[in-house]
Amino acid sequence: MPDPSRVALLSMEPGIVGNDYTPFSYGVRRLQAALLDDPRLSDVEVHLVESQSRDPEAWVAEVEACDAGVVGFSTYTWSFATFLEVARRLKRAQPGRVIVLGGPSARPAMFALPPWRAAVADVDALVVTDGELIFRDLVHARPRGREDLREVPGLHISSAGGFVATAPAPELMQLDALPSPARMGLIHGGRTVPLETYRGCPLSCAFCQWGDLNRPDRIFSEEYLVAELTALRDAGAPSAQLVDAALNLNSRAFRNLASAERQVGLFREAILFACVYPTYLTEQHLEFLSGVPRACLDVGLQSFNKETLDTNQRPFKESRFGQVIEDLSRLAQVEVEVILGLPGDSPEAFRKTVERARELPCKVRVFHCLVLPDALMTRAAPSSAMTFDPLTLRMQSCLGWSEEALAKERAWLVEEVGRVDGEIAADMWSFPAPKYAQERAAARAASARTASARTTGARAASARAASVKTASVKTASVKTASVGTARVVAQSEPGSEALRDVREKVSSVLREVTGGLWSLVEISTITDGKARLTLTVKTREASVVVEATPATTMPRAYKVIDGVAFTYRMAAGGRLSDGAGRLLDRVLRRLHGSAREVLGLGAAEVDADNASRVGDANGAGGKGAEAHGAAPVDTSAVSSSPAVPAVKAVRRLPVAP
Repeated sequence: MPDPSRVALLSMEPGIVGNDYTPFSYGVRRLQAALLDDPRLSDVEVHLVESQSRDPEAWVAEVEACDAGVVGFSTYTWSFATFLEVARRLKRAQPGRVIVLGGPSARPAMFALPPWRAAVADVDALVVTDGELIFRDLVHARPRGREDLREVPGLHISSAGGFVATAPAPELMQLDALPSPARMGLIHGGRTVPLETYRGCPLSCAFCQWGDLNRPDRIFSEEYLVAELTALRDAGAPSAQLVDAALNLNSRAFRNLASAERQVGLFREAILFACVYPTYLTEQHLEFLSGVPRACLDVGLQSFNKETLDTNQRPFKESRFGQVIEDLSRLAQVEVEVILGLPGDSPEAFRKTVERARELPCKVRVFHCLVLPDALMTRAAPSSAMTFDPLTLRMQSCLGWSEEALAKERAWLVEEVGRVDGEIAADMWSFPAPKYAQERAAARAASARTASARTTGARAASARAASVKTASVKTASVKTASVGTARVVAQSEPGSEALRDVREKVSSVLREVTGGLWSLVEISTITDGKARLTLTVKTREASVVVEATPATTMPRAYKVIDGVAFTYRMAAGGRLSDGAGRLLDRVLRRLHGSAREVLGLGAAEVDADNASRVGDANGAGGKGAEAHGAAPVDTSAVSSSPAVPAVKAVRRLPVAP
């Protein structure tokens, strides 16, 4: 029988990362701090396991290795399916092991969806509100099964008919009473550290989970925030992420933060990541930001269509918006967020929103609408007529949108973002600020001139080499293997394993760069006197055959990147459209390093495109769009402090595709 004094907290990291934005799991550390701070639980061992792995067996092995009797899962849209499978396997192996789900996706409404109804039997309880004290009391009860949870307030217990609520837990009003992970040494000082100043939200936008959280008047005191900022400064935190609903939606909390910052000065050097609600921006907020040299701000626009915003209960003053962005852009890096597929919007209104937003002096990021629990899933008007994918929660059709219309706008976004060398990820499209787009265009032109010069030099070198010796010719037999959806033609000599690695890399890059609109059909290498890597890629327009060879052996090339010459061809002499051509350029920049290795040219000398942070929800990026603090939550990895002996080392699982 698993030991209830051994607790495992599981958190799957999302793909949210960038040069300066490097978050880590925070909600689970709030739970961890609550357990370690309670003297009644001095004998409890806490094991924190986090990874990007989607391999259920790897997670199961970690839990079984520590023989945890209580397992808390942080569930987001990206981790929900994997963690339910982990819970199923753990429950089948040890029915007495207590399985508790928290985080934004741990809601009865999720289990009402067809794919997850059977999973109710594998879960003992959900925590749907602030989880620190509820989970602490659960662990204190030393449960050895579901029946032992019925007296713990604040839970939703699994039953044959769904989930049944236990007695309400006392509302957490005194946030200062919560132990601080930062001051307990449970954070990673070298990463982007989350920072809270209040909980809840005064708004009730239908598409956002924030609007259904607990009371928005609960704040952390000035004294608490002084201690927090001091701990972050002393830990050497390079940046902090404000995980509140927005910087300017709680005036008392903002005053406490501003006063604490004046005393500590963390943001004189550290980067501040925060969301700003445009309608309520004041001179006091601008004055605060003027003292933060490196601020990165997300501003939720969502739509310029008033009817759309009214349908989704989003208050907005259009007359102020342009000036707000102008004011903020003088002080910080600003990103305006737009949602594709909101109920009540339309393709025409959506394009007008994007085109108007792109005229602003800032970056513009578009998200595909997600039907989140505690948001559209449970609060949308019946007239919204929504259909959505129960696995990804992606909107498929709704009032104003057909499936065909949404697909067409997604394709349009890929084309438009490709034209300006923007960023594309799953359900996200990002346009650079106008000034940045102009700089990138100039850089591309300079790169093209450099590539042309390199090609000319390579031709001359090749001609000189040919005049003194004849290249040796070697033929290798090949065999075909079916791997995934792409056909791999692998050499019978050493290197076929590397080729399969390249296939995975190519497939991943195509998904990331094109948002899944392009896919790999076939990959091969053939040795016939010169090394050559050949890819067949299916685009929206046609199939494209891309070949990579050493630049010294290619007299003419479409692109030369770090010694690799790329060419492409299409059926009947076709050509890619301008937008598709820019997407191909981005793909090649990401793949040239792998091509060098396959071609025997050694490691890449030029870095691929910088990664960018990617959000997971309607208009709030990855910074709080799915509610924080509600039992086990998520984001990235650290090693726990040796100063806390009850904490076992944080385990990182290998990433599985």
